[in-house]
Amino acid sequence: MNFTKKFMIVPVVALMLLISACGDSEKEQVRKGLEMGAEEFNKTAPHQIDEFTTAEKVVVGDGLHVSYYYTINQEAYIDAVGEDNLSQLVSAIAEIIKQQSCVNKEMRTALGLGAEFEYIYKTTTGRELGDIKVTEKDCKE
Repeated sequence: MNFTKKFMIVPVVALMLLISACGDSEKEQVRKGLEMGAEEFNKTAPHQIDEFTTAEKVVVGDGLHVSYYYTINQEAYIDAVGEDNLSQLVSAIAEIIKQQSCVNKEMRTALGLGAEFEYIYKTTTGRELGDIKVTEKDCKE
């Protein structure tokens, strides 16, 4: 499976929607941008990312915590690449997601202000595959 920028679509779109409001702090502006991005994304969700992956929803939690929920079509994935690869999927894409988060200017700004991005993966059968968390610390390693 080609794990490229397609996994970064949601956060980039969300951060590009940052708004400028007089008197708002940078963190407040980032939060508003994340909320607007999540709302826009969720209006038309789910989004098919590739033949195996569907982005289901985005949830902005406390502070600047954002969770992205993905579903992997288990049957199609196993048919294409095998059961063993399904178990290793999240660890295989974790570094790619972290790297892309750290080089994206908007995301790096949000991370610098304390944002946390979490990518949660499960299969169509409900099997939890794992999650990937990205914080500012990941960009300093």
